[in-house]
Amino acid sequence: MKKTFTFLSSMILGSALFAQITITYQVDITPMLDASIPLAPEGIRIGGNFAEIGSTLPDWTPSDAACEMTNIGGNYWSIEVTYPSAAAGETQLFKFVNGDWGSNEGAPALDECGVEDGLGGFNRTFVIPTESTTICFEWDDCTSCAELSTNEASFSSFNVYPNPAKDLVNFSVQAKEAAFVQIHDLSGRVVARAAQINGNDIQVNISGLAPGTYVYHVVAGEAVKTGKLNVQ
Repeated sequence: MKKTFTFLSSMILGSALFAQITITYQVDITPMLDASIPLAPEGIRIGGNFAEIGSTLPDWTPSDAACEMTNIGGNYWSIEVTYPSAAAGETQLFKFVNGDWGSNEGAPALDECGVEDGLGGFNRTFVIPTESTTICFEWDDCTSCAELSTNEASFSSFNVYPNPAKDLVNFSVQAKEAAFVQIHDLSGRVVARAAQINGNDIQVNISGLAPGTYVYHVVAGEAVKTGKLNVQ
């Protein structure tokens, strides 16, 4: 009996260690084509700090074969990226790339959903949730596709107050699953975290943050909300 218990325990532990989260990244390149930017022969690819947070994709190398996206029709391109379960809560920085660097996203329009890349452009940001999901955006824009809108709809209600804030900021969240908040500065560094424990409000202490603009991510299972937080 003891051997059987030990064997089952090992199987459960092994399953936990190998648990994975799959994020499907999609982009609608219609705005790119409408701007008379031709599709590169190499197709649409993705670049980001993938290896840094445990994915098998390399960091910032869209020319790598693993970073090639698939044309799924209707100007939509898609790629599945797998992460270890330990990556949940980590911030993924990324861009959609037309071929290779030089014809990629990074317009000022991404300021609302990204952070400065240090090269005069912007990287998209996404906090890895606890479960597999799909996110989809318009090229070079924060506008989401239907898939992301469906995920956001699973928030019954959502509010951030006060904003601007000084010492404390409250995130009022109603969702099917418990939520957590992650705040990072414009370089992508995580500067504050808090989890929903009892009730709907998540209170985050920001008294140690310098005045300025920050980005928040609120994650509840597959639901994700992203926005700007101004600290006074």
